[in-house]
Amino acid sequence: MPSPRQHRATRLTAALSAVALGLGLALVAGAGPAAQAADRPDVPTPAQQALARAQALFDGTPATDRSGGAASGPADATLALRDLWALRGQLTGADRAAADALLARPAAKRKACTPRICVHWTPSEVSKKDGDKNGRPDYVDKVIGNVDGVHRHYVKAGYRAPKSDHGRGGNNKTDIYLRDVGQFGLYGYCDSDAKYFPSPSNHSVWAFCVLDNDYKSSQFPQNTPLENLQVTAAHEYYHAVQFAYDFLEDDWFMEASAAWAEDEVYDAVNDNKQYLASSPLTQPDIPLDSAADIEVYGGWIWFRYLTEKNPSLKGGMPVLLLRIWQAADSVGSGTDRYGVQAIQKVLNGKGSSLRDEFARFSAANLFAQTAYDEGTAQAYPEVTPDFNAGLSDGQASSPSGTLDHLTAATLRFRTQGTTSGATLAVSINLPDTTRGSAAVVTVNGNDGSHTPELVALDANGNADTEVAFGDDVVTSVDVTLVNASTRFRCNQGTNFSCNGTPQDDGLTSSASVEVLVP
Repeated sequence: MPSPRQHRATRLTAALSAVALGLGLALVAGAGPAAQAADRPDVPTPAQQALARAQALFDGTPATDRSGGAASGPADATLALRDLWALRGQLTGADRAAADALLARPAAKRKACTPRICVHWTPSEVSKKDGDKNGRPDYVDKVIGNVDGVHRHYVKAGYRAPKSDHGRGGNNKTDIYLRDVGQFGLYGYCDSDAKYFPSPSNHSVWAFCVLDNDYKSSQFPQNTPLENLQVTAAHEYYHAVQFAYDFLEDDWFMEASAAWAEDEVYDAVNDNKQYLASSPLTQPDIPLDSAADIEVYGGWIWFRYLTEKNPSLKGGMPVLLLRIWQAADSVGSGTDRYGVQAIQKVLNGKGSSLRDEFARFSAANLFAQTAYDEGTAQAYPEVTPDFNAGLSDGQASSPSGTLDHLTAATLRFRTQGTTSGATLAVSINLPDTTRGSAAVVTVNGNDGSHTPELVALDANGNADTEVAFGDDVVTSVDVTLVNASTRFRCNQGTNFSCNGTPQDDGLTSSASVEVLVP
């Protein structure tokens, strides 16, 4: 788990994408793009790129303030090592040896276990303080208590437990290693040392995790050491759970849901608030599923929106995310869906759709502090309209622009000396609805109310409607234009869903409005 300044490097490759399609065994054996690159020794292969990115994780870059200080650090460790694991079979010689060293479990001389997990450490790397005289360092006890509690929390909520590692750590339990990873700018990570996938279409693997050996404030100035241990344990162990469903799921889906989970387990810490600085609340023009930047973590607010609208609980956690991960499961004979497909399936089952919910989400983010349960207390940032103009009686406006997939833009029209009883005629012109078009019109009242309405578009993406606009009752009207497309040409080596090329980016979208008086 990185600091906010630690950006995800460009996601590797059509080769890794092919692994996700069930060609993993052939690729791990060394076929595919790596072989094609053999005639171009000046161009790093995808596997060599993965190795270089993983090596950069441990190059001595210091930890930075998670609220956003200092210089940018390396990429996220869990997914960078995941990518290297998937491509290590294409490496040879010294490169293969270097990859194996990075992917190996840390050395440790001691361990302590519960019925579910084992914690491993080396005495020289952990404070020897043992206040309860139980023969274990107090810090080890804290790790055991928190990680074991997180495990029980997720299993009680219905999630699949991490897979057995068949004795790799001395028994079949999930292993947690303590190491000074803070010196590398890391809070923790999970990895796997399975040799291959159970089958070409089953991407379920076991995990082991590494947490920092003390979370000392000089390396981790944001939050207390215990709070940093708690949210990192919740975040990284959720990755271990994810590995049991699909090790190769989309980056944004894995990270956004893990950032969501840490606040569900340790609600009082609110560490994931920091990621809202790069999120759909501040950057609605960046696709929700982009894994090219830190917004991959800020996407947790989408899952918060969905679970607050669907608050049914199992074991103290919203059941909606469990259902989404079950829909994305690569195990068994069912469909192996990528993130947005799984979300679509679950929302369809609830009588809604990703398109409609993403449109409502985009409009709600204009008023995030009142739209979310913790929005006011945590001072959530709020979307700034892309267009903002005052209109009086008889005036008209016709702004337009372009939208990429899973983005939105809001046009705000303020009342400016309009007559009591005036209305705003709104004409929306979007691409046809098969390309993800949606719109929401929100009337903002003088009493502080916000009344959003999902607009019924025709098949061509057009609609006409009228709403109140007299400034005796209305301060402004927001027209939120949405591109909720989830159409991709998969396995093209991009940073988006299924590593695919979006089929509906750069779509022209517009709205024309006119103030009508009685």
